[in-house]
Amino acid sequence: MTAFFSRKPAAELRLFFTTDVHGSERCFRKFLNAAQVHKADVLVLGGDVAGKRVVPLVAGRDGVHGTLDGRVRVLKDEASVAEFERTAADQGLYAWHTDADGVAMLNEDPEAVEKVFLQLASERLSRWLALAAERLDPSKVHLFINLGNDDPFELNHIIESSQFVYPEGRLVELDARRAMASVGFANLTPWHCARDVPEEELARRICEAVESGSLDGRQLVMNLHCPPFNSGLDTAALLDANLNPVMQAGQPVLGAVGSTAVREAIERYQPILSLHGHIHESRGVAKINRTVAINPGSEYPEGILRGALITFDREGLAGYVLTSG
Repeated sequence: MTAFFSRKPAAELRLFFTTDVHGSERCFRKFLNAAQVHKADVLVLGGDVAGKRVVPLVAGRDGVHGTLDGRVRVLKDEASVAEFERTAADQGLYAWHTDADGVAMLNEDPEAVEKVFLQLASERLSRWLALAAERLDPSKVHLFINLGNDDPFELNHIIESSQFVYPEGRLVELDARRAMASVGFANLTPWHCARDVPEEELARRICEAVESGSLDGRQLVMNLHCPPFNSGLDTAALLDANLNPVMQAGQPVLGAVGSTAVREAIERYQPILSLHGHIHESRGVAKINRTVAINPGSEYPEGILRGALITFDREGLAGYVLTSG
């Protein structure tokens, strides 16, 4: 846990932020627990909620076969299968029970892969929301879940139909003194993700989110999945046209891959706080004019929840701490 500053001990609002859990069951459960652990009034999940990969569990004569961590495992009983499923879910993977014909179908038909993935991702997100409804008292803790550039659009309605807030493209109230504008889209990436857009469109979406309502004297918080360009929160290995790391003297070349639109929006609107993710390895805090910008990073495959606890007092931002656990 790393503390950066604390102006006053008394907090008027405590907000816990995390992002890029990518389907990790363990990380999401820890996120919900943060309300009690950190005495948070507001929980914000910034985006990239869905996992990345389906792991087939294939029934065979000698047991159920599944591959995890690069090793084929033969599961002889229900307990072993259940343990495999839990381990996969904690790593953000989706275990899928099938047979040899089902595996062949996935190998031959990309649309079938997408269909299975969407089904499993939707089911897990629905279970998460049900768990949140069981564990969180809405009179004490407000939960905001946004989606990121890697998340399928089909997940939107699952959050929208829950009791929690899907804040995409809107200015939503955090409390009487603060409002948050959220955009989960990102600038174009080499992977051409679902919500990758040109910088011009990203700029428009941010503007529309901030100006979708009136601040009425409230302080502005931005929840923008992509970090600002050249901020130190967007440093990643550069890739060539074949998606291989650019190498120099035997080392990967690092560079800024964040969004110019996000940086320009921060400089224009000057929120007291901007929350980011997207670049898992670029955990840190940056100052852009008066704005404190935070990327807590992500280590979801290990089940480690990276987060940020932010406290506000009557004057504004009172303190922030990067957390890990």
